[in-house]
Amino acid sequence: MKLSLLNQNLNRHLKKANLLGRKREDRMYSSFAKEYGLIWFKNLNNKSEDIKVKGLTLCLDHKDYDYLIGSYDGYDVVLVKRINRLFYKGKIFENRFLILSIELKNKNRPHVIMVTTDHKEVFFKEVLGKFHNLKELFISDEASNFAKYYHVYSTLSDALIMEDLFSKEVLSIIETHIRPLDIELDNKTLYLYAKEQLVTKKLLETMLENGVWLARKMDKVSKANIKR
Repeated sequence: MKLSLLNQNLNRHLKKANLLGRKREDRMYSSFAKEYGLIWFKNLNNKSEDIKVKGLTLCLDHKDYDYLIGSYDGYDVVLVKRINRLFYKGKIFENRFLILSIELKNKNRPHVIMVTTDHKEVFFKEVLGKFHNLKELFISDEASNFAKYYHVYSTLSDALIMEDLFSKEVLSIIETHIRPLDIELDNKTLYLYAKEQLVTKKLLETMLENGVWLARKMDKVSKANIKR
């Protein structure tokens, strides 16, 4: 009887703590949206193609919520939380991401994925495994330090374009300022992913400001260098 009452009290305290945490996070989202001129939605219809965030973490069993939508420094952006569930080796794995999606000015960027080396096996098998046409690439010997932190994937035919898009300067900034975020470039969209992190104002600012900086770098590569 005493154990049952203890469990009930513990559950009440946990629910109260979760509610207070959610209220603090809501205030943070509302304040951030006003400061950066964005619109915050707790939930949106996932079927709306206008604001649907795709990218490598999109799967059949996922939930998106806490959208921040608008324009920042000349770019259309969407920040969203995503929970996806993957079935692997007889178990269900739940992954949480904060995603930044940026619409680029120029299209026809190659498909490039840069993920940190600390991901779990299920991520490499079930998330990256669906991109059968992408191969792991080594950008250059000069990027040996970068290779310690990131796996880089693209098509073999786009290997030379990688040197134009991801210069030594860009790789250095990714390593020192953007890591541990994952990066995906796909046609006209740039994605940044923060995995399993507590969402704070600092994290939102870092993703937004560094993401737009990287978007400008991707847009500066001339169309003449982007050939299929």
